[in-house]
Amino acid sequence: MANFPISGKEIPEIDLRQITISEWRGLFDTAQPEHDGDKIMSKCSGMSVKDIRSLALYDYRALFAAVLEKAGKPYENDTKNLESEST
Repeated sequence: MANFPISGKEIPEIDLRQITISEWRGLFDTAQPEHDGDKIMSKCSGMSVKDIRSLALYDYRALFAAVLEKAGKPYENDTKNLESEST
């Protein structure tokens, strides 16, 4: 999983299985309210919306870059994915 450095904070794991395709597309919709985008970033990073909104600019950019990096990687056939496919 993609990780990113946040100044003086724990490094969360990005899990894109927590968001829908509609939410993913919403991240790139300039008409979407900021708070909605923050909720989506919260879901895939495991951070609270409050923590997302309090990130420094470069930390937020690192988070967004990590999400994009994760989305650009081939689908990983790991244990977590196999468990969710079987349910």
